[in-house]
Amino acid sequence: CFVVREEARGSGLVETLLTAAVDFARERGASGIEGYPLDVEAAEHVTPDDLFGGTVAAFEQAGLRRLGGLGPSRAVMLLTL
Repeated sequence: CFVVREEARGSGLVETLLTAAVDFARERGASGIEGYPLDVEAAEHVTPDDLFGGTVAAFEQAGLRRLGGLGPSRAVMLLTL
């Protein structure tokens, strides 16, 4: 989960944290990274509270690929390491 102060939103912080998490997992021998981000394009209404799990775009930037979904606006994403 990500909690970003309002003044830091849109600065790329979530993408930086995701990339660091992938690097951390890879360095420690993890076999993969899985996440459940929000698909903002499929969501009817998005508030800051909806973004706690990150966005599909941020996860894609960190190298994860979409496997499917959990309902209409929550994606299942995976990066095999």
